[in-house]
Amino acid sequence: MSTEQGDWSTARGYFEEALSLSKEAHDRSYTSVYLLNLGFLSLGIGDFELAISFLIQARDLVQNTPDDHFFYDILKGLGEIARFQEKFDQAAAYYKEALTYPQWETDKANTYCLLAHVECLGGQMAEAKKHLLAGLQFLKTKADWIYSADDVIPYITYFAVDRQMAGQASSFFGWVEYWNKKNGHVQPPVYRQEFDLYLARAREQLSESEFNRAWTEGQSMSQEQILALAMEVLQ
Repeated sequence: MSTEQGDWSTARGYFEEALSLSKEAHDRSYTSVYLLNLGFLSLGIGDFELAISFLIQARDLVQNTPDDHFFYDILKGLGEIARFQEKFDQAAAYYKEALTYPQWETDKANTYCLLAHVECLGGQMAEAKKHLLAGLQFLKTKADWIYSADDVIPYITYFAVDRQMAGQASSFFGWVEYWNKKNGHVQPPVYRQEFDLYLARAREQLSESEFNRAWTEGQSMSQEQILALAMEVLQ
C-alpha cells in the first residue's frame, strides 16, 4: 500500500524489516522476494546502483533452485535498470530471458510491452509493434484488466507518440492519469519522469485545444474504447 501511495520511505522500512525476519528464519524464498521488493523500490526512485545490488543478491540466492518462482521479475528489474541507463540491447536481453520463465498472464503482458519499449527506443518499430500486440492480446483475453492495464497502456501510448499519433496518445495520457487517480496509484519518480517527457512531446504536436479535447475524451473512455484505440494505434 505504501508503494502504491508513493510513501517510499515507509515502504522501505517495511521491506527491510521483513527481509531481516526472513533471513533470521533462513527462508530463501521470502528473502529473495523482499530483496526483489527493495530492488524495485530503489529502481523506482532512481537509485540504480542500490537496485542492482538488491536484485543481484536475489538472483544469486534463488537461481537454479526450487525457489525461483519470481526469477522473471528479477530479470525484468535488471532490464528496467539497463533501460533507464540507455543500455537497450542489454535490457532487451533481460526481458527476452524473463519471457522464457513461467509468468502470470498479467506479468507476461507487461514483459512484452517492456521489450517493445526498448525496441522502440532502439528504432525497431516493427518488432515493437509485434510485441505490443502480444501484450495487448494478453490484456484482452487473459490478464486482469484492473491489475494489468497500467502496465500495458502507457507503452502503447509512448509508441503512439513515436509514430506522431499525438491525438490518440493524448487520449491515452488522459485515461492513465484518471486511472491512477481513481486507484490511488502514484507512479515512482523515474516512471513519472518518463511519462512526463512523452506527455510533453505529445503536447508539442497539437494545439492546446486539440490536446485538451483528446485528454478529456480519454478520461471518460471505457475499457472497450481504450482497447479499440490501442488496436487503431497498432494497425
